[in-house]
Amino acid sequence: TGPRSPRLKRRTFLLAGAAMAGAGGLAAWHWPEQGFWNPCRVRLPRELREHDLVLAAWDGLDPRQVWDSHAHLIGTGDSSSGIVINPRMESVLNPQHYARRLFFLNAGCADDGIGGSVDKAYVRRLLNVMHGLPDGAKMMLFSFDRFHGEDGRRDDDRTPFHVPDGYAQEIAATYPRVFEWVASVHPYRPDAVEALERAKQGGARAVKWLPAAQGIDPASPKCDRFYAAAARLGLPIISHAGLERAVVGGN
Repeated sequence: TGPRSPRLKRRTFLLAGAAMAGAGGLAAWHWPEQGFWNPCRVRLPRELREHDLVLAAWDGLDPRQVWDSHAHLIGTGDSSSGIVINPRMESVLNPQHYARRLFFLNAGCADDGIGGSVDKAYVRRLLNVMHGLPDGAKMMLFSFDRFHGEDGRRDDDRTPFHVPDGYAQEIAATYPRVFEWVASVHPYRPDAVEALERAKQGGARAVKWLPAAQGIDPASPKCDRFYAAAARLGLPIISHAGLERAVVGGN
């Protein structure tokens, strides 16, 4: 409860520095051309926007039929969004998690925030990205359910972050010309089927799972009633498979 010792402060500083140095080395190795930080340009440079490959990609396509089907809606919960992030992601004593948060926010050009709100800055960035696409194209915004145990109870300690369905639905309703929304419902939840039905009624276009980070075994019989409900409601499941490196929280 007293003032922090100089030794602890020094250790915290060193841990943060090690996290950023390690992450920076990894970024430079994976993305040497792009560099370390996202420059957050307002629009694509002209040489990319008018590049033959980009123009050819849109040739013959109706933009109204083009939906980006993998867009995470993230933030820090500094608005009325209801977003929750694991405290480890805000502590330099957990450098792996801390560095992930910094990279996610920089990737979404929300690290400085707008009016002090990272949540609002991230949505503003998504709108900026969509304005760079032909009229009619849309982005599907993912909510993200909590980690749940085998007993169907949520486990906040193992939850990396949580984005409520209601928030994704709200943002999509506010900007219907460019956004659709995708629910995230853990299949082990006692109310999983009811939650799925509410999502469908609220206009959800699909369901998002990240099994390794949410504690889902897609082959488990616990998922059977969820699959039946999703089929009945006509909701596809967008799911990762195999090892997960971007988000730590499950197994």
